[in-house]
Amino acid sequence: EKIIIISKVIQTPFTIGYGNLGDLVVKRVNGQTIHKLADVATAVKTPQGGFHKIEVEQTPGILYLDPKEVPLIHQIIRERYRIPIPSMDSLQ
Repeated sequence: EKIIIISKVIQTPFTIGYGNLGDLVVKRVNGQTIHKLADVATAVKTPQGGFHKIEVEQTPGILYLDPKEVPLIHQIIRERYRIPIPSMDSLQ
């Protein structure tokens, strides 16, 4: 069992309001308890109510992402910051 942390939220047009967040301990994603990174890869396959619901220990407690926007977020991060994005399948 490991602690999964969101170390920094990279600012994009789709993460407005989350840009100052960091060092967040992830408890659950889409209702599934997270014990390791592979749990995140499994959990993102089943959005809740059309959104990814990420529950963290610290304020704000819950983050929401539209799964349809995730590919666009990844594209912005790759192009603007030159950060490679691993596929969720590679985390299994």
